[in-house]
Amino acid sequence: MIFNNKEDANTLMSTPLVYNDKPIDLNQTVKIGEDITVVNIPNFRDVGIEPIVKLISKELGPWCEIKDISAWRRFDNNQYIPHGIKVLVKKYNMEDDLP
Repeated sequence: MIFNNKEDANTLMSTPLVYNDKPIDLNQTVKIGEDITVVNIPNFRDVGIEPIVKLISKELGPWCEIKDISAWRRFDNNQYIPHGIKVLVKKYNMEDDLP
């Protein structure tokens, strides 16, 4: 959710949420600056984690500095879940749109 003021965001963050008697934790994202962007890659099922990281570096590298790449991983079998990669980048030029 995106809020127009901090008070509304703080109200939601302080509200306890429970589902099936289990508490739900909320995380808050703060926009650091206009040059920082999170790129979401919804599905990489047919590619695999290592080739997709190389492809991300190849495609986004000329446009921005890659700060972080995160993906979900199963701890029981050490496999990456093939969707939901997030890439935190800092654009070199504010006027450029990422490919």
